[in-house]
Amino acid sequence: LKGNELRRTYYHLKKCPRCREVLLDEFSFYTTFNDLDVDLDFNYEKNLNKYMMEIEQSIVSHDEALKKKYVLMSFAICFTLVLLLYIAIRMVYV
Repeated sequence: LKGNELRRTYYHLKKCPRCREVLLDEFSFYTTFNDLDVDLDFNYEKNLNKYMMEIEQSIVSHDEALKKKYVLMSFAICFTLVLLLYIAIRMVYV
């Protein structure tokens, strides 16, 4: 999942115990069979919580990057508008 779909799903899973339980079942199944060649940590809930925290950090980082981008875009738009206003005033009074 990416973007808003990841964000919506993540925050739903944090709030909904029923869906969280389904996710935990799927996660434990996937983890068990995906990692057969490594030492297994069968504390699936702990592992899932760790994974969810990593996803949350990814979402927060993405949101911070978007905020910076929007601030820079806003600054550029304001600067452009001020410059256009300055040019228009100069043209009227010259």
